[in-house]
Amino acid sequence: MRIKIHISCDDGFFVPFKKAYETSFFIRDILKSSGITEPYFNFSPFRSMNREISDEGILLKNPIVLYVTSPLENYIKTIENYFKEYNSIRLFETDLKVEKTVIFPPFEVGDEENKFKCLSPITVYKKYVTKENDEKEIFLNPHDSEFYNTIRTNLIEKFRRLYGRLPQKTNLYIQFDKNYLLKKRKISKLVQIKGKKYKAWLSPFTMSGNKEIIQIAYEWGIGQLNSFGLGMIEIVR
Repeated sequence: MRIKIHISCDDGFFVPFKKAYETSFFIRDILKSSGITEPYFNFSPFRSMNREISDEGILLKNPIVLYVTSPLENYIKTIENYFKEYNSIRLFETDLKVEKTVIFPPFEVGDEENKFKCLSPITVYKKYVTKENDEKEIFLNPHDSEFYNTIRTNLIEKFRRLYGRLPQKTNLYIQFDKNYLLKKRKISKLVQIKGKKYKAWLSPFTMSGNKEIIQIAYEWGIGQLNSFGLGMIEIVR
């Protein structure tokens, strides 16, 4: 389930790239107020058709929206109830007015290939320990089969965490749009979270296979660091 939050700010809303992830803490605080502590959610960047991008961040002008998604209905209902009670919020040192919220009906997975686009970039990595006993990441890319295998394994683990069991079928096929990869000179970007840079990817892609796993991908996110706003996707109708 997902919710669309419409907000406004007459003077414009500036979101610094280095601190964009802090939206996560705002959402966590809302959920914690109702006793929800597990970060089973994802969110998009703040979005607007009227925006100005600089080296430091992005200035958004009305109308502005934010999407939040979760595989658990009570997460979205908690967020909806919060904004029914509070019609103004403060983020990134800016006062914002909440105009309205809209909850979307559950997504129905198609029988054939399902086409998706990224609302936020996807990061996929594996960890290793150096000789100095430091933990490091190796970032995978969509030209490597391990990229897709890691996404599949991650989604199966999310399913297990959510339902306490493994799915009966674990088949899942993911393919980034090859033409898009060839045409675009650059589909990667560096995303900063708590001062650390993560390599992430933006591209249309298709998914087919186990519908339950695809449902998890849509409602929770693709790849890692979903609760920090990475890997949120949207169906292409």
